[in-house]
Amino acid sequence: GVKLLSEEFSGLKQAESDLCKAACRRLMDWMKTFDVECRCYRELYSSPSDLDLWRSFRNTEVVPALKLALRPTHPRYLTIEPKVRTVKATDAEIQQRWGSEDAEGTETLRVLCVLENGLVQHNMIYLRNSSSWWLLASVDFAWHGEAGPGHWHLNRTPHGEQIEHWGPRNNVYHGEAWNCPLWWLVIPKGHSYAHRPLRLDLLPVAAFGSIDDDDTT
Repeated sequence: GVKLLSEEFSGLKQAESDLCKAACRRLMDWMKTFDVECRCYRELYSSPSDLDLWRSFRNTEVVPALKLALRPTHPRYLTIEPKVRTVKATDAEIQQRWGSEDAEGTETLRVLCVLENGLVQHNMIYLRNSSSWWLLASVDFAWHGEAGPGHWHLNRTPHGEQIEHWGPRNNVYHGEAWNCPLWWLVIPKGHSYAHRPLRLDLLPVAAFGSIDDDDTT
């Protein structure tokens, strides 16, 4: 709290110390304001594009899938280095591999890590829909304009049709790396990101490595 932080101000002039203490009190007040328990990441969305997303998908068949995918879980991770590196072509290739699997399997969610030259470029988020695997979203480990590594796209329209990048009013929607479940950003051990999301560098090194472990950032 403020008392602990104030111990770091020893040696400062009184006026400087008072200013620092006041700033710390304001900081702690802000942190308490935003320290709200959320049941899922959907409750964190507040930007205009976030609100457009939920308005557009309200009462559609995609909402239950989104709610499922936005909760903590432990999915299975698989990798692919596709012949053609587009969302549509990669999905078609993996559907051929997965199409013969037992439809009664217990898995409900999967993450497909898409490689290029051995580096993970994307994570594609799948869930089981009836007897098939349904591509819901994809995470990009690259910069797209102002959207940094770890931003994500929806790959479904409100009608459930697959699309490269969905967006309201002809604008591509970019979900932030901070507002998606952590498992969306995870890649298998032994692999490296094309560009590592900053969010991971704020987490325990023992579990998520560090920027020094990734030669590509």
